[in-house]
Amino acid sequence: MRQIRIGDITIDAVIEREGPWRRPQDFFPAYNEAVFRRHLPDMEPEFFDTASGKMFITYQTFVVRTPRHTILVDTCTGEDKGHPPPFDFPGKERWRNELFALGVSFEQIDYVFCTHLHIDHTGWNTTLRDGRWVPTFPNAKYIFHKREYAVWEAEYAKGAEPPGKVFRDNCLPIVEAGQALLVNDDYALDDTVTLTPTPGHSPCHCCVNIFSKGQHAVVAAI
Repeated sequence: MRQIRIGDITIDAVIEREGPWRRPQDFFPAYNEAVFRRHLPDMEPEFFDTASGKMFITYQTFVVRTPRHTILVDTCTGEDKGHPPPFDFPGKERWRNELFALGVSFEQIDYVFCTHLHIDHTGWNTTLRDGRWVPTFPNAKYIFHKREYAVWEAEYAKGAEPPGKVFRDNCLPIVEAGQALLVNDDYALDDTVTLTPTPGHSPCHCCVNIFSKGQHAVVAAI
């Protein structure tokens, strides 16, 4: 992805995984081959690779740099999580290398916005150190939607898997470290970064709005 500029703000994508790697019938519970084939000619070529029969899916973090803050939106699947395939895969260093190539260190991150708390959007929130999960970005505040957090906290309390593991490894350590901000639908960091509630994909999924000099971008991650 080329860098996008919104007024005084830059947005870059840091890629963890991309390319054709998942079949639609493995992704969509109600997949219908006839319906899929009927719509295939109208799809843009970057959505589906006919040779492999797999969808293009990208795991990525958006690095948002404003005049005041360096922000990450979502953090992919992370390292050392021990998830079952397809969420664990080799080559995780790509994500870290691309972040550093932007001239951004873990210590320079001011905020981490999690649009929702699924397995592939919270992974780099934490790092395994001396046998325990700790915040990857030591100086950052992590923005979690209050009700989204409560839903997965309840799943964790019930012992549900994999949601409980994701909550335990990727979210709970952030709260325990005092680095979490549990926010409502109308949260605004300042006049450049706000939330829009878009529930459905998860209980309280949010999009992140970016404003600068009369321009507007929306980070809509699923």
